Amino acid sequence: MAEIRASTEKILILRAGRNIMVTLQISEPCDADMIKEFDSYIPAERLREKLKRSPEEVLLIKDGDCTAGVLRWGFLWDYIPYLYFMHVRPEFRGRGYAAEALRLWEEKMAAAGFDAALCSIPTDDAAQHFYRKMGYRETGALSIPFGAFAQPMEILFIKRLGAESADD
Repeated sequence: MAEIRASTEKILILRAGRNIMVTLQISEPCDADMIKEFDSYIPAERLREKLKRSPEEVLLIKDGDCTAGVLRWGFLWDYIPYLYFMHVRPEFRGRGYAAEALRLWEEKMAAAGFDAALCSIPTDDAAQHFYRKMGYRETGALSIPFGAFAQPMEILFIKRLGAESADD
């Protein structure tokens, strides 16, 4: 199985005539309260456990010392990279942070030997258009119609990673 190592990835991009530095930084347990400001989906105690057990699966999207957002991922069935959640603060939106953070994460997954990545977006969430633009395609749906997790249907998206991705 491919291995994901703890490291900080950096990339410099030029967007709309302005240089921005997007860094994916592995979070630490002390980041939990700040992450909860972005991510209300994961219960606080589960987040704290994840930050202790697998901190590389909760990445801070950074611009210098500023946290522009958060990207949380894991594995579906323990072997397919699955992007659970990505959020960019409103003041950083429209400037390329989400796209570059997603590209960095995909590159990290491809370098670790994975050939595909998954994510899901509720049918009523406009973010589905972002993922389509980034090369993800629909591959199914998940519906939880009742109980504590009841929500709109989720569209499952998949993207082939690596050199072959241009052929799909």
